[in-house]
Amino acid sequence: MPDPRRNLKAAATADKIYATGGYDAAGNYANSNYEYDPVTDTWQVRANLPTARSNLAMGSVANKVYAIGGDPFQDKNESYDPDTDVWTTLAPMLTPRQHINCNVVDGKLYVIGGLSRQGVSDKNEVYDPESDTWRELSRLPRPRQGCGVAAVNGKVYVLGGVKEDAIVATVEAYDPVADAWEAKASIPLPVLEPGIAVMDGRIYVIGGQSYMEDALAGVLVYDPDKDQWSKASALPRPTQLAGVAALAGSLYILGGCNTAFKPFSNGLVGSLEQ
Repeated sequence: MPDPRRNLKAAATADKIYATGGYDAAGNYANSNYEYDPVTDTWQVRANLPTARSNLAMGSVANKVYAIGGDPFQDKNESYDPDTDVWTTLAPMLTPRQHINCNVVDGKLYVIGGLSRQGVSDKNEVYDPESDTWRELSRLPRPRQGCGVAAVNGKVYVLGGVKEDAIVATVEAYDPVADAWEAKASIPLPVLEPGIAVMDGRIYVIGGQSYMEDALAGVLVYDPDKDQWSKASALPRPTQLAGVAALAGSLYILGGCNTAFKPFSNGLVGSLEQ
């Protein structure tokens, strides 16, 4: 990337990946918005995120990128149009939250858990870009922040995270049609702020923080059809607080940091095949 970043988020459109926000090397909130082209392996600096922040949620709908919430207790909802290189401010999130993630089902963004001013959150709020409206849904059964969020086959999976001082391995699936939650097989090790990617119907849990040292370089794979976990090959280096995106059969890990919280400027790429 043009500059080192950690606690950033990434989202893929049809052919590009956007790495946005986070902390810079000096520990300041970043408003950078960097575009990565996997075909040419090049970066471009694009229009800055209007609100500098870290630990936000990012998702992509209809070739637009959405940046939601983040530090410090933001309710901001801003969308980026790559075709015009313009950001638009949209309806704010109902509950200001940080250390959040989101994913997309049927063109809607589900923002789940996180940390609010009232403490660790169980909020489950959905944003509809077509109507620019938010709605509160059935709450997360086990409140937590820094959890991974993935969408597979019309369901939203919430993985790991932390409640107070306890990093957890809990996995719960949300069914938007039934507005109901279901417990699933736990992650083999507790993990906080993992990178999340979905490819071929499987969820990849990448790096992150844990009491267990191998989490930082570990890649775990969840098969929702079988409700089973397996291991993929480990990362070349321990990585946490990175932006992660899957595009055209490959997994991209952007920025992040090591165990000393020194941010990286370069990334990693690998096949998602086990």
